[in-house]
Amino acid sequence: MIAVWSRSSAAARVAFVVMMVFGTFATLFVIGVLLSDPGGLAGIAISAAIVGAVVGLSLLVVRQSRRAPSVLGVATALLVLFALLDVMFQLLPRGSGPSIAVAALVLSVPLAFLGLRDARLGGWLLVAAGLAPLVEVVARAPGGGGGVHLGGSSGAVAVPVIVVGLLFLIAASGDRGAERQPAG
Repeated sequence: MIAVWSRSSAAARVAFVVMMVFGTFATLFVIGVLLSDPGGLAGIAISAAIVGAVVGLSLLVVRQSRRAPSVLGVATALLVLFALLDVMFQLLPRGSGPSIAVAALVLSVPLAFLGLRDARLGGWLLVAAGLAPLVEVVARAPGGGGGVHLGGSSGAVAVPVIVVGLLFLIAASGDRGAERQPAG
């Protein structure tokens, strides 16, 4: 991982650090909420599943760099598809919590690890994962001209994930520009 860090551009490293800080605090917040509602063993089990998924997928990126892009690409595509299907068919009961936003949060940390290896792919997948919670927000926006409200938990996850994805894409475009510069 140290070699990947040293080969990454400064912009990719900044994006990675921003996501690690956001991911840590957001995950701790989600765990705190889960330990109070639903609380008990259910809250502990869901919290353990979230932490296990974040750690497991992050380790996949670090240890199996060839397989990780496919796994995370499929996971991100499934998240976006599920968000769309949930809007169309109401798969999740309303009031059950921000499940899609939490799933996007779970994917965001491993995608940042992927972004260190491949800033372009990591960036696009982060943008896609960040858009998944917004699908629900936009679909449920009031039709009376009230506009879209991003202040809830979906927006609190979506906006930083999309911004970090864009930072990785900026890093990727900077890397590509540096490759085109003639040496000497």
